[in-house]
Amino acid sequence: MITAVYRYERFDPATNTELWRRIPGWRLRLMWLQAWVKRDKAARISYRAWLYANASGGGQWLAADMLDWNQEVIK
Repeated sequence: MITAVYRYERFDPATNTELWRRIPGWRLRLMWLQAWVKRDKAARISYRAWLYANASGGGQWLAADMLDWNQEVIK
């Protein structure tokens, strides 16, 4: 079960870290519903399938347990 999902914001060259921002749960549900309406295959399967497909692809989203030592969470 994915508990928290973070979105890539930017790279900070001064501290050599990637900055990530948490996506609120209500925003994730809204984005899932939008994908479901657009007939996204993973969204049509289930919310968890859609979340896994987006957070495990190595793209702009990461699950909290996948953050590395050089990635920092910002508010």
